[in-house]
Amino acid sequence: MTYQNQLEESYLKVQKLKANIHTQALLEYVDKVKKVWKPKTKQFTGMHYHGSKSGEEETVTLYFDEYSLEWTTEEMAFRGYLFNKVKEVLNKNKIKKYK
Repeated sequence: MTYQNQLEESYLKVQKLKANIHTQALLEYVDKVKKVWKPKTKQFTGMHYHGSKSGEEETVTLYFDEYSLEWTTEEMAFRGYLFNKVKEVLNKNKIKKYK
C-alpha cells in the first residue's frame, strides 16, 4: 500500500466519522424537539357504513400540521413542526452570518 493510498483511506475514515457525528446530532435534536412538542388535536367519532365493521363507531384523532396548516396524522404533523423548528434555526444563523 502506497502512502497516497493510506492518506486516501484515512481521509475516507474521517469523512465517515464526521457523517456519523452529524447524524447522531440530528437524531438527538429530533428527540429533543419531540419531547417539547404539544400538538393541537381534535377527535371525530364516525360510524362505519360498509364492510366488516358496518354499524360500529370509531374515534379518530387528527393532529394540526403547523407547516401545511391542515389536520393530518400525528407523523405528518410532527414533520411539519420539526420543519418549522429547523427553518427557525437556519434563519437565526443566516441573520448572524450577515451582520
